[in-house]
Amino acid sequence: SLGPADLLKLKALSDGPPKELKIRLIKVESGDRETFIASEVEERRIPLADITIHHCAADVVRACKGARIKSKFKESYLLPAFSVKPCLGTEPIPREKLNPPTPSIYLESKRDAFSPVLLQFCTDSKNPITVIRGLAGSLRLNLGLFSTKSLVEANGEHSVEVRTQVQQQSDENWDPSGSTQTWPCESSRSHTTIAKYAQYQASSFQESLQEEKASDEEEEEEEPLLHNCLSLFASLPPSFPLSLSPFPSLPLFLTHSLSLHSGAEQKPVGKIIKFGTNIDLSDPKRWKPQLQELLKLPAFMRVSSSGNMLSHVGHTILGMNTVQLYMKVPGSRTPGHQENNNFCSVNINIGPGDCEWFAVHDNYWEAISNFCEK
Repeated sequence: SLGPADLLKLKALSDGPPKELKIRLIKVESGDRETFIASEVEERRIPLADITIHHCAADVVRACKGARIKSKFKESYLLPAFSVKPCLGTEPIPREKLNPPTPSIYLESKRDAFSPVLLQFCTDSKNPITVIRGLAGSLRLNLGLFSTKSLVEANGEHSVEVRTQVQQQSDENWDPSGSTQTWPCESSRSHTTIAKYAQYQASSFQESLQEEKASDEEEEEEEPLLHNCLSLFASLPPSFPLSLSPFPSLPLFLTHSLSLHSGAEQKPVGKIIKFGTNIDLSDPKRWKPQLQELLKLPAFMRVSSSGNMLSHVGHTILGMNTVQLYMKVPGSRTPGHQENNNFCSVNINIGPGDCEWFAVHDNYWEAISNFCEK
């Protein structure tokens, strides 16, 4: 049987968790005696919708605790005056200015790679996109650690997300029927292992060699069959997460640069290829050599550094403060997309083939985001 005291305890529990009360003690002096009067401090309540960029963290926490969200939660409660969205002119940009030249920097030594001039250039908003050549050589990076052979030996049973696509030219994107060019990139999703994808790469390589021998060379330059690509995410300035993309393929990453016009003739459908994507290299025990090799990079390119705010989050955010790897064959492509949280992306092509990226100035992130939503 329960006593009166036990019943009171149960009643208290049924009323929900205890509330935190703040008490202010007011000292009162009367002659030789000192007494204290306890007074409850009433916390200032701020509606969540009234929170602005000028409120402190304590105000935000209190507003969130008292909030009751019934509808879809808004991503931002900032007033338009405090918005970080860029203010762009309404006048259209002339066609000849839509494809500005991308600056290329050639590094010859480790000193060049760690130069503050390079850091300043890459983190300058005036230079949203930069191509750096000779980085691996100047830092003596062992890119062999990211070859398919090394990946299989390190952890052949590791999971790989596979995107089945139609092989196309980098500046084209045809619909499944091959009748017209379009924006949506069709691909189906499945999963395999690094070892099995390595077998696919090898068979794809052999098949391409046989086709090349059986047919006359239509082009003077041969397209490399296998390539590695390291794609590192970065949280600018000067903090960078790393998303790594390794081996085989010529990824034709198209990001908003396809011409939209209908072809008068039907385009022959290309062959079906498989693109190995989103390979998680976050486990330091399984990928210790690879992750240690990336420590040779300048601090602003590393997946983790003291100046990288993503290193202080306290949580694993796949592809943001961890390394991701991509395995490819010629024609593999990542569709147009907006980078996570609008952070900068550091991409390292491992080779031996070339990798092609299309990117847009971050001033247009809102327009690109709306476009991708369509």
